[in-house]
Amino acid sequence: MSILMNGANGTTLDDLIQFLKYNHTNDSESDLKAINAGFQVISGKYGTNVAEDQKHTSRNHVLNVANRVINSKEIVLLDDFVITSSESYGAEVQAVDIANNAVKETAYVNEWVRRHTNNKIKKIFDKIDDKTTLIILNAIYFKGILIYSKHLFN
Repeated sequence: MSILMNGANGTTLDDLIQFLKYNHTNDSESDLKAINAGFQVISGKYGTNVAEDQKHTSRNHVLNVANRVINSKEIVLLDDFVITSSESYGAEVQAVDIANNAVKETAYVNEWVRRHTNNKIKKIFDKIDDKTTLIILNAIYFKGILIYSKHLFN
């Protein structure tokens, strides 16, 4: 959702910031820059460089984070959105012909998700609608012991 916020402005951006319960000031652009920087700090803390496929492995755990943006060739994404998606979130941004290749793109997305979740999620789409213009993918695979897991679910 943070990647999506980089393509929003005005009321939509304010609503997304509020929905995600980020600290919100009267300056949404500054808020967004802080959120993007925070993601980079979190990625660095766990020993990863921001890249399309961020992996961190130790004796005790495995953490893989991957992001991808797929847009229809029929739309042009703003340069700032592409740069921020890539630099802050490690997302590769790719324009494809969804309208004429929906079946092929569905197979690609499902394979991407399968690969980046260590085969835990094999399929998220039966078929991508040929009118789809933007897909933002995020996959997180964690294998380990959560020391404070009870705090996550209360």
